[in-house]
Amino acid sequence: MSLQPEYVLHQMSLDEFDLIYKEWEELYRDNWERTRLQCFYSVAPYSKEKNIKSFMPLDWDKKTPTKDVPKSTREEFEKIKELLETTIK
Repeated sequence: MSLQPEYVLHQMSLDEFDLIYKEWEELYRDNWERTRLQCFYSVAPYSKEKNIKSFMPLDWDKKTPTKDVPKSTREEFEKIKELLETTIK
């Protein structure tokens, strides 16, 4: 996935960023899941391990409770943007 820095810094909305990040995270996990599956079946004939998650644990295998973080409102975004603009000048 390739994005132009100009677009990311000056044109992208927070919603777009959130969607792109979620897509990237899904691709990242899929690649690791595929790698784990290939490794597991490569050594399966020589291993006594029958559980793929204990064979090669990944961070997301552990279920951790997450806090529900409310989405930022447009007003909050504008306040932060204004604060940054006044601080940078």
